[in-house]
Amino acid sequence: MSQPVLICRPGERGDALAAALSERGESVESLNVMQLEALPEDPVTRRIWLDIDQYHKIIVISPFAALCLSEALDRFWPQLPVDIDYYSVGSATASTLYNQLGVRVHVPSPTAGEDTSEALLALASLQQLNHQRVLLVAGEGGRPLLAETLAERGQR
Repeated sequence: MSQPVLICRPGERGDALAAALSERGESVESLNVMQLEALPEDPVTRRIWLDIDQYHKIIVISPFAALCLSEALDRFWPQLPVDIDYYSVGSATASTLYNQLGVRVHVPSPTAGEDTSEALLALASLQQLNHQRVLLVAGEGGRPLLAETLAERGQR
């Protein structure tokens, strides 16, 4: 008898992972030890939402981050500002952004390594960012390589 696969990933993505493994005949146990919750909104975050039209690019890290972005924009912007390029590391996040905001999203090719910071950073449109404002929408401590690399490439 084999041991069950323990799922620690919270939320809908954890449920989808458990379902996919179950369909393959794996025994699955969800630990439910973590919970996704939006960070509290402070004056700095509120200012970012109010100034969203000043950003050239918005990079969103996860479907949950996409939902948080969507909710914030819905509160502060009755109509989305134009001329912002949206990016995500994977197709699930891109799909959430499209479904919630109706925006086109730049995603690395699956052959380039979907869901990796390196694949996203390899996109041609993220190579030269001279003084462009880029917003990274992520959880606490999420994807530091992205922030560091984008700063090296000239983003503000």
